Amino acid sequence: MLECHHVTGTWNYLLKVRLPNTRELERFLAEVVKPALGVQRTETIIVLSSTKETTTLIADPLGASGGP
Repeated sequence: MLECHHVTGTWNYLLKVRLPNTRELERFLAEVVKPALGVQRTETIIVLSSTKETTTLIADPLGASGGP
């Protein structure tokens, strides 16, 4: 699992996972997510392409002064 976010709206959590194929996604949902206490249902969205994606973390995006 890459990310887990507690969100507002219809759903409680958003998980970002990266798996090699849909078979592994199905296994992850069946063996990890769905057996978790309190999980009643899931919704899966598969990314077809990404315009921008990064794993770089900017520690202070606004700079030390609080702005550009």
